[in-house]
Amino acid sequence: MIIRTGVDVCSIRRIQNAIKSGGSNFLRRVFTAREIEYCDSKRATRFQHYAVRFAAKEAFLKAVASAPKPLILRDVEVTRLPSGRPALILSAAVKKEARISGDTKIILSMSHEKDFAVSLVILFTMPKTLSRSPRKH
Repeated sequence: MIIRTGVDVCSIRRIQNAIKSGGSNFLRRVFTAREIEYCDSKRATRFQHYAVRFAAKEAFLKAVASAPKPLILRDVEVTRLPSGRPALILSAAVKKEARISGDTKIILSMSHEKDFAVSLVILFTMPKTLSRSPRKH
């Protein structure tokens, strides 16, 4: 059952300008060391990779907009599963504030083009199996 969704579209140029003007302070405030290492390894398309990760973090924040305290972007990390699929790693603080339980699953979809990056986050839980009494025929 879908419990929350969030989507964000981000200008790649906006993130590029933020990185150029804010430098490492901006990067360390928003991204984890692993995200910075990954994006910087993409050299020619690094700003696209930063922008799509920023959009993923914003989409997650929109999905959990009811969190009682503001969440820190760096505490939401975008990673890749062995299959190549993107995924989110959440800090314990984010899980607590956003009320993310062990039963909650997160789907992340990301895409980027020349000028824009977009990310979609879907939070859902699997329905509990209902116990059924045997049917009478």
